[in-house]
Amino acid sequence: MENFELEDAVKEVMDGILPKKSRKIYEAQYDTFVKWCCQRKLENVNEDVLLKSKTLSSSTLWAHYSMLKTMLNVKRNIDVSKFYKLSAFLKRKSEGYKPKNPKVLTLDQIDKFLLEVPDKDFLMIKVALIFGVAGACRGKELHQLTISDVTDMDHALLVNVRNTKNNVDRNFIINNSNKNGIDLIEVCRKYMALRKPETTHSKFFVRYEKSQCTVQAIGKNTFGKIPQKVAEYLNLPNSTLYTGHCFRRTSASLLADSGASIDVWKRHGGWKSASVAEGYIENSINTKKIVADSIFGLGVGNSTESASAHQVCGSAVSASSASSTSSKNNILQNTIDGANRLLNIVNCSNLCDLVQTWACFTGVALFAKKHRRSPSHFNLKYGRENSPPESPVKEVVHITCEVESKEGLEVDPEFHKEFLVWRQKPVLDKVDPFVQRIYNEDINLCLRFNNKELSRKVSSAVETGTILIEAVSDKTKAMFPKKCALLDVPRLCFYRMNIGESDNWYSISQLCRNRIIAVCDFLNYLKYIERGLVKSSVHDVYWEIVRLRKNISLARLGLSLTS
Repeated sequence: MENFELEDAVKEVMDGILPKKSRKIYEAQYDTFVKWCCQRKLENVNEDVLLKSKTLSSSTLWAHYSMLKTMLNVKRNIDVSKFYKLSAFLKRKSEGYKPKNPKVLTLDQIDKFLLEVPDKDFLMIKVALIFGVAGACRGKELHQLTISDVTDMDHALLVNVRNTKNNVDRNFIINNSNKNGIDLIEVCRKYMALRKPETTHSKFFVRYEKSQCTVQAIGKNTFGKIPQKVAEYLNLPNSTLYTGHCFRRTSASLLADSGASIDVWKRHGGWKSASVAEGYIENSINTKKIVADSIFGLGVGNSTESASAHQVCGSAVSASSASSTSSKNNILQNTIDGANRLLNIVNCSNLCDLVQTWACFTGVALFAKKHRRSPSHFNLKYGRENSPPESPVKEVVHITCEVESKEGLEVDPEFHKEFLVWRQKPVLDKVDPFVQRIYNEDINLCLRFNNKELSRKVSSAVETGTILIEAVSDKTKAMFPKKCALLDVPRLCFYRMNIGESDNWYSISQLCRNRIIAVCDFLNYLKYIERGLVKSSVHDVYWEIVRLRKNISLARLGLSLTS
């Protein structure tokens, strides 16, 4: 009796190894394999049997291999992973295989659809598009979304995605920002307000017909066809290639284009593997431009104020002086000499030799004391003329003191309170009250110009690091346009600006240049704090932030900046 109970317990544990969501598919694949073996009177399962069992495409073979590997281990205690010939065969079959990935939508195409399509017939599709792209959602995840998963926080919508394919729950924010005249939050609220009180289920998405919502929930197959409907309306070629995974791949591609790291991709989409996440990323043109510029040295050695996408908030406009060919050769020679001296370190026989060799190589004593005050103050133009604070080591911040008022100045208690909370865990998230206040009171106002369309693009470029501003040489000033593209009025334009649109440059005035620079300086300082590069006291950091906010206000008013 005990043996039977033990066997049942073992069987229950082994059955628990199978994934719950795809258990039936695993069992069906195993049953098909068993029937195939029975037809050929094969009793023992070995490597040769598995090699003869299937002749399918590469992706299908790997899927079947994965399922059989699990089922044979559970049912017959056979470890297929040790069948090396089978693994080699599958890898060989994969050579030259190219998966058919769904097409993705560009940001301009999304904006066009949201702006031009009437709500009367397409309101539900608009909301599904916003949710799908904002949260990198699968069709099934949109189908399973409930009304309790969406929280209206006045300034934004917080959406929780539960019971995902890879069991990684996640959430995302839909910001309350206008997009080409379309308020994304209001579009979603309009759809939510049309939900009928008599709806018995809790599904968020219900059918929408003739400007009204019905009580019928939308099936997951319908979500799979929504991207195709968007493509058909936009008259995009090969609209059938815009499948149910289009929104998820579009979200990942747009995030890659913004210069986000692979860690951000993984968190956003809930991917556990970096290789899986990269499979969703379209070739990023912006990233390729940065790589090309790095290889050929473009943007280094010209007198430009260039924004690097590698800098944090991606909005630094850096000033670098022209370097001659001889100086480059000197740098190269110094690097070679330094590398040769560095090799001597491994041959040092004692600590004294090590310290002496290190000092010769770096010019700095190995254990020399340094001033603890952060060099990020004292008239530093962040990301343009000097580097961030020396030490990249992030120290633990214990905020236990109040920021003291300076002579003749007072501390805003509400802003000070938000700053202290943010300083404990600094993040550049617009949902955070401190960052949200900065955007509402300073950044959004400073980057608001007469040309609203171009203003929106500039704001986006400042955040993604694709903006570049350079001064016009004296020889070309006489021939340069006299109308500022941002102010849209006649002005002397001694600067030109590129926002990542290939060779499309805009002439801008000194006023617009100063306003953009002030915002970039401020955002970069916040990012230095986020990275732990600023080790100054809470008191000093607070007043530096106040000074940078003051510069934004001065730049907006056309006044000279403070140091």
